[in-house]
Amino acid sequence: MNKNNCSALILGATGATGNYLLKELLASPHFDRVTAITRRPLNEHKKLTNIVWPDFSNTLLTKEITVLDAFNGHEAIFCCLGAPESALLKLFLGSSKARNLFELIDLNCVVAAATAAYNTGTKHISVISSPGADIKSWFSYLKFKGQMEIAVSDLGFDGVSIFKPYHLMKPAKVEHKGCKRLLKNFISWIASIMPAKQKAIKVETLARAMNLEYKKRLNGDSTGNKVYLADDIRNLLDDAI
Repeated sequence: MNKNNCSALILGATGATGNYLLKELLASPHFDRVTAITRRPLNEHKKLTNIVWPDFSNTLLTKEITVLDAFNGHEAIFCCLGAPESALLKLFLGSSKARNLFELIDLNCVVAAATAAYNTGTKHISVISSPGADIKSWFSYLKFKGQMEIAVSDLGFDGVSIFKPYHLMKPAKVEHKGCKRLLKNFISWIASIMPAKQKAIKVETLARAMNLEYKKRLNGDSTGNKVYLADDIRNLLDDAI
């Protein structure tokens, strides 16, 4: 494989991490084509093929021919799918609706995407999980993440990269006003002063680490299945300096 002539597929490109990762992939000299499957159109780019599925999860889970056509022809898939952050509090409070949402997106959709990628010849997958992921966890979010990790790892990819940050720091958006903006910034500040292993990682840092890790694989510096915790994610950036 020519390491300067690769094609990548990205899912979750409109989310916090995926948005930054898409920019990383488009700017990378290693990729001459990037396919992003989204629910709404993205800005045009000469390297970008944007496939729009307004009913994303239903299409991914039920329309096999459409999915295989879209997934075909990529060396790597970067999966940044995840239920909205706002649903996590509802999950803590015992919401069955939130539980179903996390099971749909963080487990079923990720595994379906990984399976389709593997079946169309993709050699590598990068996914985002959690350091507490455990199939025996009492907390359904962590249980789903644990089930996802096992299912994806067992498919048979040449390489699986699982990124497990603690807290992901997301900057307040322009449209966030008043108390909501202050709260978002306060949470980010608290997360930034946590103990080293639990310290927050900016979404743009995670995105850059995911891109750099795949570059290491292209250069032959990394192979097989890898798990990256917070310190490992930071080390990927330090190694690139």
